[in-house]
Amino acid sequence: MRPSVIAHRDGLGPAAHDLLARLVSPLTGLQRTLAVPLRDDGYPRVVVVTGQLTSVHRLLGLDEPLQYHIGGYGLHVEEALMRVLGESVERYAHMICGTDRTRAVERGTLAEMRARHGHGGVLAVDAMRFFTAEQLARPGFPVQPWRPDADLGWVRAENVATGGPLWLPAQLAIVGYLRPRPAEGRAPEPWLVPAITTGTAAHTVPVRALRSALFELVQGHVATGHWYSDHPAPAIVPDDARTPALRRLLERDMPRHRCRIRFHRLGGDGFGLHVVAGVLESLAEGEVPAVALGLGVDTRLETAMYKAYLETSAMPYLAILNLAKEGRIDDARALARTGIDNLDDNVFLYALPENRKAIDERFPPGLRVAASDLPSDRSRDADPGLELRELTRRILARGATLALLDLTSPEIADLGFQVYRFYSPELLPFGLPSYPPAAHPAFAEFGGLTHDRPHPYA
Repeated sequence: MRPSVIAHRDGLGPAAHDLLARLVSPLTGLQRTLAVPLRDDGYPRVVVVTGQLTSVHRLLGLDEPLQYHIGGYGLHVEEALMRVLGESVERYAHMICGTDRTRAVERGTLAEMRARHGHGGVLAVDAMRFFTAEQLARPGFPVQPWRPDADLGWVRAENVATGGPLWLPAQLAIVGYLRPRPAEGRAPEPWLVPAITTGTAAHTVPVRALRSALFELVQGHVATGHWYSDHPAPAIVPDDARTPALRRLLERDMPRHRCRIRFHRLGGDGFGLHVVAGVLESLAEGEVPAVALGLGVDTRLETAMYKAYLETSAMPYLAILNLAKEGRIDDARALARTGIDNLDDNVFLYALPENRKAIDERFPPGLRVAASDLPSDRSRDADPGLELRELTRRILARGATLALLDLTSPEIADLGFQVYRFYSPELLPFGLPSYPPAAHPAFAEFGGLTHDRPHPYA
């Protein structure tokens, strides 16, 4: 659908219309096309818009694009549209970063980087533990252990605690970083951990991009820690005292004859946040998708639940798209045994009725807590600057290293966006579904890792 048609039909404001005109084009846009799936009255009344990123993979020498997972959702078209455009900018920033000549990537071993930039100016990659020896020894495991002689590519970030420079391996934080061929006489760069865009955000207001990026970093940490452990996640019972707007929304927009939704609190207390998972269940026996999950995070419980509601409500469409592909059911079942390395197959795997029990084990419907009994909201008025500073303070108080990368390329800045990426080695990375960082010390916060079943999130 042409951007002008969307804008005309739905009365979008001038800012949204301008971004559509500049961002979406099959020839010159960051986004080639947008698609709006037809609504199904069996699911919540949420607008879903998906997009196709421009062929930026060609600049990286790839024949096929990576999986970008670009989508936006909201109660109204403009809300969904602005989300999908922001996500397009975010994904583009990760992919273009490796070809942006204004952003230098230095090659060297850890010792060489410390000799150039000082011990405190380089991330201590030798102290980082992601995967166990057992994981690394598995046939086909996608990453390798770090070696003292590892010749890595490093990017310069800001050390949030000091304001000074901090060099870190590019592969940890930038999805579009592809290891170049090693210099003669040097070993190839080992793949230490797959990068994911979690912890990245784009916005036309810089402080909002920073806040969203840091919220997402914590959300990934908490969601990962919960799923791979026995950490409890009680179902939240909405009430008029704490979540009145959400209750009205559910009464208005939830189709009770086909599905139901429940919310589970995963944690976030130590960060002053509420991290919430939504679980959308089909009421029809044997229907696919049988279940879909989404996440939300905020300083206010009701807002976190609203965000989880939107994302959860959009997930059935992703599962249905996978169902349309021939052989997907057999593929998903086989990959669950051999290893899922993308954020599509896991969503489809848990959409199958046979895996509903696994979701109920991690999100028990019978373990409940009233919304009013949960920790109070940290703030009533959303001041992004105050929330950003408070969350930063809490993360640094844990003794964590927090690095900030500005991924804004010139063409992104010309569109009026800023893109930021936070990275912290002390927080659990939100990673590939079948490859949890089992050796990461942060699992102790959740009682330890207890299994390696693929996580269900997109």
